Amino acid sequence: MFNFKKEYEGLGFNDNISGLQTDVLLADKKTIANLAPLDAYPNSPSFTGSAADLLGTVKISGDHTFLLNQGFIKFYSTIDTSSLEVPMQNKKDQQGGMIKLKFFHPGSMQEVEAFASHANKTEWVVLVKNVEASPTDPYIQLGGVYGLYASIGRGYKTNNLTGDKKGYEIEIEAFMPRLIWYYGNVALKA
Repeated sequence: MFNFKKEYEGLGFNDNISGLQTDVLLADKKTIANLAPLDAYPNSPSFTGSAADLLGTVKISGDHTFLLNQGFIKFYSTIDTSSLEVPMQNKKDQQGGMIKLKFFHPGSMQEVEAFASHANKTEWVVLVKNVEASPTDPYIQLGGVYGLYASIGRGYKTNNLTGDKKGYEIEIEAFMPRLIWYYGNVALKA
């Protein structure tokens, strides 16, 4: 087990900026050839509870692979509108909860409406990065573990002439046992 006082002394001089980067990466489950597994599973016979095993339960080191000419698609999120919410998990006999990603996508393009209005009919794997993350830092993954995937919902509003923005309010939900970090290669759709 981790020693809280030894292992988690605080942030030191690291940034702790709230928010997420503007690219939300989406992959339709039907386009994925193979999902990389977690590095460790708590219910596995080989799980020992070591620090490496515990870290493995929140880490995917392998690469997701896709069908020919498929991959993640980039979906833009207006800066300072995105948030990732993880519910309090305090039940000892159950892990997990509905993790929510909310963000705003500006405009009223027909292509976005066509995509957003049908996105709730499929299952997704979603990748996002914290705002202070570097290009080499891992993504946070929603969906794609334990056979569970993310769902996408959307709303639209125009506001009035003096309102602050017009566009889509996107909400992505995924039942997850915990936050998962994806270290693998990110293949974008051709």
